[in-house]
Amino acid sequence: MKNNTPRIDVTLDTPNVLRTDGLHFLRIGLLFVLMLFFDVKSFAAQTDLIVLSNQESTISLAGKYTWFEDESAALTIQDISSPAYSDRFVTGEKDNLSFGYTSSAIWLKFKIQDNSHDSRRWLLNLDYPLLDQIDIYQSIEDGRWSLQVMGDTLPFDERPILHRTFVTGLDLDGRHINTYYIRIITNSSMLIRPTLQSADSFFEYQSQLQVFFGVMYGFMLMMALYNAFLYLAVRDKTYLVYVVSVIAGGIFIASLNGHGYQFLWPESPGFANMAVPLTSSIWIIATALFSQLFIETKRYTPLFYKLINIMIGLGVIAVLLALFADYQTAIRFSTAMGLINGILILTTGVVSWYRGNRAARFFTLAWVVYGFGSTTLVLSRFGVIEDNFITHHSATLGLLVEIIMLSLALSDKYRVLSQQLEAYTHNLEQKVADRTRDLRKANKVLKQLSQLDALTDLPNRREFEHVFTDEWKRHYRSQEPLSLLICDIDEFKYLNDHFGHDKGDECLRKFAEVIKSSMNRTADHPSRIGGDEYAVVLPETDLAGAAKLADDICESIRKLGITHAPVASHDVVTASIGVASLIPEKESDSIKLFRKADKALYTAKHQGRDQAVIAE
Repeated sequence: MKNNTPRIDVTLDTPNVLRTDGLHFLRIGLLFVLMLFFDVKSFAAQTDLIVLSNQESTISLAGKYTWFEDESAALTIQDISSPAYSDRFVTGEKDNLSFGYTSSAIWLKFKIQDNSHDSRRWLLNLDYPLLDQIDIYQSIEDGRWSLQVMGDTLPFDERPILHRTFVTGLDLDGRHINTYYIRIITNSSMLIRPTLQSADSFFEYQSQLQVFFGVMYGFMLMMALYNAFLYLAVRDKTYLVYVVSVIAGGIFIASLNGHGYQFLWPESPGFANMAVPLTSSIWIIATALFSQLFIETKRYTPLFYKLINIMIGLGVIAVLLALFADYQTAIRFSTAMGLINGILILTTGVVSWYRGNRAARFFTLAWVVYGFGSTTLVLSRFGVIEDNFITHHSATLGLLVEIIMLSLALSDKYRVLSQQLEAYTHNLEQKVADRTRDLRKANKVLKQLSQLDALTDLPNRREFEHVFTDEWKRHYRSQEPLSLLICDIDEFKYLNDHFGHDKGDECLRKFAEVIKSSMNRTADHPSRIGGDEYAVVLPETDLAGAAKLADDICESIRKLGITHAPVASHDVVTASIGVASLIPEKESDSIKLFRKADKALYTAKHQGRDQAVIAE
């Protein structure tokens, strides 16, 4: 019994025990595989090493560094390097990290083994100029750490390498693995762009990049100066606002890329932090004003005119925040306003273009380019899209293209306005010429009307006096005889009283026709000088010629056979004429001739009428 029972148990149970243990170990194995599968990258990253060699000059950190977000921003190097935090770091899968605006402190960790074994110097570059504080810890013997501090809160000349970004040389010990911890905290957007390059490679790349920036700033300066001169020439404030927007945009880009702090205000870290929200806010105001002026929003888009005015007010608030509020509040507000401003102006341009504003063409296209660039930059700052070289410089490129296109838009608008002005001037000149011609005709008619007697269409008394005076002066100079006839319808009052004014007017007109038809020369000048009295100026005519013409007029009047009033001396209308002729002895003595002719007329009246009498 003692020997059989245990043996039976072992014999019967051994397969079950083995089967149970096998399943157990299988489960453990599968679990281990799954753990490796889901954590392989993190595990590998923590064990990966950045190895420097002679064959490489630029090392990608992707997958070779880890990061940790310290939300309290209170952890020290002793805390973060302790085993308690070693497994809380996350692998950095890309060359850069973007956290948007955060108050956390971000820790980076990586290890370097230097196998290059030459005199090559390696540089660590954090390629974002707006980071406030960067603490770089390097492990040394006995668990101690060396510390190097950088950031835009420090004067520029305290940087280990005087560069627009944060660059420092690595003091590498080729005998050991070099462990680095980097703590970054900033009020600006948390963009971490670590690169590891040899010094030769770094400065070669940066020199090429500086050419790009130099061309960009040169174009901006050229556009600003060119349009400033145009403003001085044409005094159109649109050009002045454009210049302000270019300067503000240029300084904003210079601040964003670190050139402002490097070259313009290296001793003013406080202003270096203020410059980005301040210049971007001024840019918002200037571009909004430029839009109002350039595309005439009040005329083409009244609603957007009001909205842009509101945006200008918000831009003023952004300026005040930049001057007096904390940096993060100011930069968040100005960044958001910049995005809204771009969308609003672009929409305004599209609507204005749709409504027939030709000047809005280039304007809209320019804002499409800038809007794309600035939107890309803003979204990358908030961490919505990936931060890379293109997104990092998208606003710079967009602004440069926009500035050039807006300058072209100004030139195009000026050209269109010049053409319109030229056409308007031509039409105006044509209208002026037409009006002048019409006015001359009207003046001529008025002059003729002022010189003519309305009833008889003969020159009136004023014209007679003018012609008579001129002829007298002319004959005084030439010493030729000047003759004058003064004619009067006999007893015209009787005719008028008996037959009425209509009959009298008809008689006056017929008498005028007789006198006009009796003129043999164009130089002879008949006039109606008042009532039923007429005068005829006869240049270069002697007394005999004048007397003959007077007799002809008397005969022609008589032959008209106009029935006279019963109480008149003659049955038909007749005329009496005084004839006088003189060679002027004095230039201003024309009244003498007139009196002689008038006296001869009264003589004809006293001698029975119906005759011409020559003055003595």
